[in-house]
Amino acid sequence: MLRPNLYDYLKVFALVAMIVDHVGFLWYPDVEILRIVGRIAFPIFLFLVWYNRSYRSRPSLWIWGIVFQIWLWIAASQWYIDFWYANILLGIATTRVILWRVQRQHHLYPEILLCVIAVVYASQTQQRVEYGSMSVVFGLVGYRARGYGATMPIWLVILWAVMIQMLRSQQRLWLGDDMLIWIWLVGVLLLGCLLAITRSNTPLIPNNTKIQATLVWISKHSLELYVVQAVILGVLSIV
Repeated sequence: MLRPNLYDYLKVFALVAMIVDHVGFLWYPDVEILRIVGRIAFPIFLFLVWYNRSYRSRPSLWIWGIVFQIWLWIAASQWYIDFWYANILLGIATTRVILWRVQRQHHLYPEILLCVIAVVYASQTQQRVEYGSMSVVFGLVGYRARGYGATMPIWLVILWAVMIQMLRSQQRLWLGDDMLIWIWLVGVLLLGCLLAITRSNTPLIPNNTKIQATLVWISKHSLELYVVQAVILGVLSIV
């Protein structure tokens, strides 16, 4: 029986944070801390997508992204979503294609240039794709962290990317200035999670249990669970 390692725990953790974010968005928009907690999901998912270093094509990601996009179009009238606003799964799929091409160059310079461009245009791209070009930033950080370990430059880049994402979230969600301390706390927590996996990816608990098997299953099927939970919560909010 497979045992969950730190990679699996982080994926489950990110999935739970994402559900908290969606619940806050749909039913408790005034409870700002729920949205802040939810900000932790995106960087972890994107970091792990490339940290896994699986470069093979994943048609399932495009399929689920299209299915989820159709659902968003159906529910757009309820949530005031732009018809041409692409969901995060399509953003991740596109990011994988971009980073796959960058990785084949075997040079650091295209990555640095792409990272800078992604940050500069993050606000504009976010208007058309969920989280915009910040997905490229966390993808590159995950790739570098896996390939070169937790060196000091990688630590600084992760910190920089995390804090930019958290502060951009404050601006996009119109969170009050009094929430800045919580934004920083969540950002530090997220930073700790990402740095931890660059140091160790070994199983945390040696015993084989049903709970551990469940965690591995959730980690393996996180893509499908993302779509399912979003649709279920969306239906419940409409009903």
